[in-house]
Amino acid sequence: MSISSGKTIISDYSLNMLKPGEGEAGIVFLSGGSALAAVSEHLSKCRIPSVHLITPFDSGGSSMPLRAAFDMPAVGDIRNRILSLARIDLVGAALPELCSMRLDKSAPEYVLRNQMRALAAGRQAIMLRLEDARRGQVTRWLEAFLRHMPDDFSLKGASIGNLLIVGAYLALGCDLYAAVHEISSLLQVEGTVLPVVDDVLHLAAKLTDDRVVVGQHLITGKEAPGLTVPIEEVFLTPAWPGTDATPRVVRPGIMPEVARLIKTASCICYPMGSFYSSLIANLLPKGVGTAISLSPCYKVYVPNAGPDPEVHHLSVADQVAELLRYLRQDTGEQMPVNKLLTHVFYDSGIEYSGGVEVERILDMGVDVVDLDLIYSGYSGTYFEPYLFLRSLSDLISLKD
Repeated sequence: MSISSGKTIISDYSLNMLKPGEGEAGIVFLSGGSALAAVSEHLSKCRIPSVHLITPFDSGGSSMPLRAAFDMPAVGDIRNRILSLARIDLVGAALPELCSMRLDKSAPEYVLRNQMRALAAGRQAIMLRLEDARRGQVTRWLEAFLRHMPDDFSLKGASIGNLLIVGAYLALGCDLYAAVHEISSLLQVEGTVLPVVDDVLHLAAKLTDDRVVVGQHLITGKEAPGLTVPIEEVFLTPAWPGTDATPRVVRPGIMPEVARLIKTASCICYPMGSFYSSLIANLLPKGVGTAISLSPCYKVYVPNAGPDPEVHHLSVADQVAELLRYLRQDTGEQMPVNKLLTHVFYDSGIEYSGGVEVERILDMGVDVVDLDLIYSGYSGTYFEPYLFLRSLSDLISLKD
């Protein structure tokens, strides 16, 4: 095992290397949140197919009212990834704009309901900008949502994109995979977006002081005060936030199609994002770790460049150990490291919370690659998606 020196890129291969070969699914990203948005937009612009397995366990924002009203998985992160991968050159700007719209938080409910009825009837100005076929599909899904919407449901701040997915979900027999396929097709997504499972579950965390927190929004520190005690374990539960003092642990199984996509990946990426609620949550369903171990491709972890309140106390080496621990919950403790994780990409110019501990990562049997992953602009420091994707391209080329 080795570490690269001088932060050099192996070569300057075209990003076309990222396009999947025959029988390959492409790069599989196990990611739930918005941290991969810039990378996804770059993939779409370069027309590089990829697979995005998304966690449907969010319990915050506008997702929770929908989940409570329809007893369904969360769709907000799925909507965000679909929009990041949408082919605007094929569908035009109006449809992504519509899916990005939110209803006014301060408007009376009767005004919002009239606005929704006008959208569903195709009468709003933005609807008239859509091609006839796409407008027909949009009105179909919005009409389905309105038919099923409870009388006491609040539309304040609702995301039109979320309502569109929920309408498709309800019209298609509460099949989230089918709904995501339909909306992806509508927006001409470059690649594949799927929920890792379609079960109605929540993310829970047992803390080191033995308290248990149920609800992703209480773990991330984005919509509630951040955790002040480290996480000992995360798990999935059917319990709803605030309703069960001793939540039951469940491990749903993944669909055969999800397993197939993982097994045929040209590269598997554990990307930047909230460590437990975005990345580890994707590894909790039964079958994910096993499918990863059966894929012969490289597997890359890219830690957060910025602060992550979920792992403020963990070094990158600690995160690698946690990643392997959760993968082995599925495969067994004897699974060789190189079947689960082969590389860590990091940038020595970044001050990672908790540090990196390069030698410790190498001792685990994982290669460490020091890359230029950020650039400095007038208003701050930014993650550079092209540099990241070119590095993945170089790595994939080494398999040939």
